[in-house]
Amino acid sequence: MALAHVKFLSVLAFAVSVSSPCLFGHRVRFNPRYLTLDWPSRANLGFTCGSLNQKAHRECVRQASKSAKTARLATEKASLEEMKGRASRRDKKRLERIQETGAFLTVRPSRRDGTELERDEFRDAVLLRMGLVPKNLPKTCDGCGATFTVEHALTCKTGG
Repeated sequence: MALAHVKFLSVLAFAVSVSSPCLFGHRVRFNPRYLTLDWPSRANLGFTCGSLNQKAHRECVRQASKSAKTARLATEKASLEEMKGRASRRDKKRLERIQETGAFLTVRPSRRDGTELERDEFRDAVLLRMGLVPKNLPKTCDGCGATFTVEHALTCKTGG
């Protein structure tokens, strides 16, 4: 199963949260709620000729953003369930695992808080999140001498 388009879905659903204008751009440009309003209703929302009611406009934008986010998350959840339905057992497990491993993508990097990752650490974290093996792993564990795998690195008590 090709998981190439997974990267366009949000971190909460899975993947790396890169918005795709092809998938979600129409929601930004064409808000059906606004397009179906008559001129007096638009004026009440802050869209009047010559001036802008900033408070009403901010509230309208907040509501539109909230409804767009709700719709996007529902679409992503449906897409995820559909992908799980036709995925192999291995890919299904990968899709379930990557839903819970994206916190590092939503945190602002900070040296003070210890959330800054080096280039190699970030690359390895993304590869692990996508269910792939990082490059340049040693052949054996430096602590116990066992064959080195990702699972061993995460569970070894003496090395890793």
